[in-house]
Amino acid sequence: MRLSWLLLLAVQAADTYETLPYRQNDPFVFCTQGHAQQRARMCWQPLPPFTGQWAPTGVCRPENTYGRPWTARDRHALQLYLRVCPGAGQSGRWQGHGRPEQTPYRH
Repeated sequence: MRLSWLLLLAVQAADTYETLPYRQNDPFVFCTQGHAQQRARMCWQPLPPFTGQWAPTGVCRPENTYGRPWTARDRHALQLYLRVCPGAGQSGRWQGHGRPEQTPYRH
């Protein structure tokens, strides 16, 4: 009975992990900084405490009449953020050396 319960938990845990095609699959950087390395290219940005709240950046339409349209990448990254980042709970502070998006390499 215990073995089957543990196996069920392991399967459920495996199902909750999702590969992030952004930021080299680094959930800390993705959830705290968004999907693009250049903020000037992002239509949305994550808001602290990084649990699924976000704000438009004003780079894209409709917030900016002259802005660029949202791309499929922008929409996909936002959907992924809304799905993945609330599960992280309240994000802690970066404790590594250097900046998180530069460690161990730029991503």
